[in-house]
Amino acid sequence: MDDLVSYERGLRGEAAGRRLEEDMRLGVALGVTATPTFFFRFGEHVGYANQEQLLELIERSR
Repeated sequence: MDDLVSYERGLRGEAAGRRLEEDMRLGVALGVTATPTFFFRFGEHVGYANQEQLLELIERSR
C-alpha cells in the first residue's frame, strides 16, 4: 500500500509536472503530431505498431 501512495504522490508532485512540460516541449520541437510516435535512426513511425513491425523497424535502424 505504501508503494501505491508513494507512486500517486510522485505523479502529483512538481517534479512530475516539470518532466511532463519538458517532454511536451521536446515533442513539439521534434514535430510529434500523434502518440505513439517511435523515432529510429532512419526516421520515425507514427501510430500503432505491432511486435513484428517494431522488430522490423529496429532491425532497419541497425
